[in-house]
Amino acid sequence: MQSAPRTKADVQTQPLRRVAPVLDVPEIGAPEPASLDLALDRSQAVKEKIDDVALELESTNQSVKERIAAGISTLPATESLDEGERLESSVKQVAVDVEEVNEALSQGIEQLADTESALADVRETLLQTEDALAGSQREEEQSRHRALHDGLTGLPNHELFADRLTQAIAMSERHGWKLAVMFVDLDRFKQVNDVHGHAAGDAVLKEMAQRLIRHSRDEDTVCRLGGDEFLILLINPQGDGAPERIARSMRDVLGAPVEARGLSLSVGSSIGIACFPQDATSVAQLIARADAAMYRAKRTGVGVVSCSDLDPADAPGSPHPVGTVPIEGMLARG
Repeated sequence: MQSAPRTKADVQTQPLRRVAPVLDVPEIGAPEPASLDLALDRSQAVKEKIDDVALELESTNQSVKERIAAGISTLPATESLDEGERLESSVKQVAVDVEEVNEALSQGIEQLADTESALADVRETLLQTEDALAGSQREEEQSRHRALHDGLTGLPNHELFADRLTQAIAMSERHGWKLAVMFVDLDRFKQVNDVHGHAAGDAVLKEMAQRLIRHSRDEDTVCRLGGDEFLILLINPQGDGAPERIARSMRDVLGAPVEARGLSLSVGSSIGIACFPQDATSVAQLIARADAAMYRAKRTGVGVVSCSDLDPADAPGSPHPVGTVPIEGMLARG
């Protein structure tokens, strides 16, 4: 059975009713300044609520348009008032939500600014810490360098020389290298100090150190033992008689006049040589035997003496029996 068609009167008597949408929006209470993310989530919820209110207004307007199209020119006052109040309440709630979200965002932004400021402070502190560490490392390196180098010439001192000689002996035993230790003592240096003063003597020592460095290879080590004495470590010198040839060449270089403080100063040198492994096999023995050979060179005036030229039991003119003088005794002379 078909129902009767609706008339204009039927449409007019039916009340305009529409159930307001149920909005699942989280309650926006007091903003949490510690969470900018929460504020952003609330902002998204408010946006969805605004969209729902806009849809509700659109739906209401569409319903009114349909009724007008059906011939209804007026709406009951109570119905219109109820609908307006309901929509006004929704809009006001949205406005409150927007205000709370803005406050939460403002607090979140302030917190973010505080965090960025704190991070900037941390970065500055880290930079200061890094600078302090770098300064400490530089100071440590400088202290280590001072502990292992001569303060006047900048050459390695006896401690660093002994360490390098120890390593060289170990490498020589492994690879079959030859080693030579040259003990250099300056002649007439005391006269320079006595006549021209310690400043002139220091200038001579610095120049002698530079000459020894310039006439040594990168793998060799030049050391100031103390006073006017130097040690030179030759790593695997090539050729028969190579240490003696190198020593004579260095002696010629050291004998050239030194121009210092308006003076032309000349000193000579005496050089003793000990070789590993034929003359000695330990650090102390090598240095002691080179020292004994140097004293033989100084006493005889020949300039350069190798251990092979010494009496095995004694070194004429040397204050020490060959190979018996401890390194500590030599260091005390410096």
